[in-house]
Amino acid sequence: PQPQPHPQLQPHPQPQPHPHPHSHPQTHSHPQPHPQPHPHPQPQPQPHPHPHPQPHSHPQPHPQPHPQPQPQP
Repeated sequence: PQPQPHPQLQPHPQPQPHPHPHSHPQTHSHPQPHPQPHPHPQPQPQPHPHPHPQPHSHPQPHPQPHPQPQPQP
């Protein structure tokens, strides 16, 4: 018997590339540019309300050390 010729293989249909269901969002473009940083106002030098006290001047000088009593000869 005549061998049946192989039926022509149906050409595989080209698979349709799956469209990305979620299109990659564009890189988030910041619609609002960053606000310019507020320039720091130059701090006004505050006058010292409390003047620095002078270094504590000891009004009382240290008492002289008691002289050792001379031993009686």
